Amino acid sequence: IYYETIKDVSFHMRSTKLCDGVWGTYTGWHSALYRMEIFGFGRLQAQPIKSTIDYQGNGFNLVKGETYYINLHIPRTETPLDFEESQKSLDKMAKFFKDIYFKDSKVLFHCQSWLLFEKHPKMLKPTSNILKFYNRFTIIDKGYYPNYNEIWRLFDAYYSGNADDFNANSSLRKEYVKLVKYGRYTGWGRGVFYYE
Repeated sequence: IYYETIKDVSFHMRSTKLCDGVWGTYTGWHSALYRMEIFGFGRLQAQPIKSTIDYQGNGFNLVKGETYYINLHIPRTETPLDFEESQKSLDKMAKFFKDIYFKDSKVLFHCQSWLLFEKHPKMLKPTSNILKFYNRFTIIDKGYYPNYNEIWRLFDAYYSGNADDFNANSSLRKEYVKLVKYGRYTGWGRGVFYYE
């Protein structure tokens, strides 16, 4: 678990090199790793925390500051978000944290990410690993990035003002280039699901 956790530093350093031209990291993200608040379990990372929002509906009852869930993070590893590998991660997380945080209740997973953007079901093929990940969730909130400030997560490059500068070497990247060229927003989604 330690190895799977700490190697995220190398992923961030690589992104910084690609985006900014220097080896390093520019976020406070890693302080959570060092405080042992985020843990690596294979392809995914787990952050067991109390809900940051109130939400009731679709069979879920989240109470801000009270309801525990496992907040999922998807490190930028340059490997596919393989469905089976993700499932293995979820299985390990559920087993590891069940008795600590969930006792007699179901293990609840949460994620807020650009990967849960509401347009992905129309942009991606049904066989897409990202779409399979998306389909696990009940989407309970969403938002947009009007200035494309998070698009580096997909392209490993900042938006220069010209969408043609992006390396559109995958079907998803091509779809995002189209969004930018047409002046449409990119965005994020927040989702939850109970572990089965």
